[in-house]
Amino acid sequence: MRKGLFFLGVLTTMALAALAPAPLAGEGPEGLWLVTPEEAAQPDAPAVTPPPIRLRGKTAPPSLGPKVEMVSPPDGKPAPAPVELLITFAANQAPVDLASLKVKLVKLIKIDITDRLKPYLNDQGIHVKDAKMPSGKFRVQLTIADVKGNVTEGEAEIIIQ
Repeated sequence: MRKGLFFLGVLTTMALAALAPAPLAGEGPEGLWLVTPEEAAQPDAPAVTPPPIRLRGKTAPPSLGPKVEMVSPPDGKPAPAPVELLITFAANQAPVDLASLKVKLVKLIKIDITDRLKPYLNDQGIHVKDAKMPSGKFRVQLTIADVKGNVTEGEAEIIIQ
């Protein structure tokens, strides 16, 4: 009888655990991380030749897609954590389609961090006042389109002290 009750208790606990909402990637007791320490530890992707488009500190090269500018962190300068992340968008040929935004951490296997940025997204861009990231260099790939399907894509490097 005791074995049956014990087994029933284990099954009940497992069932309740399965029904509990799973935490978002990057969510921990101290808040939402833009890049978690575990993700930062993943192997980097091989270097790309020729170098990717840089969004940092300047507008991406002319394209039909939205204009994108990485305003903060500053160009090529290490920033302390937490870092202010400010990326601006502006319409070029047509209004920006915010639903098309994709942001990925470039590692050996790319890690999609778009959902972590959605609460900080508006028509003007992305603004995170205190983005939590571990120390290191991070390549981030951003893709966004306008309502006509014109795409702007580029990469930025964020350096955290």
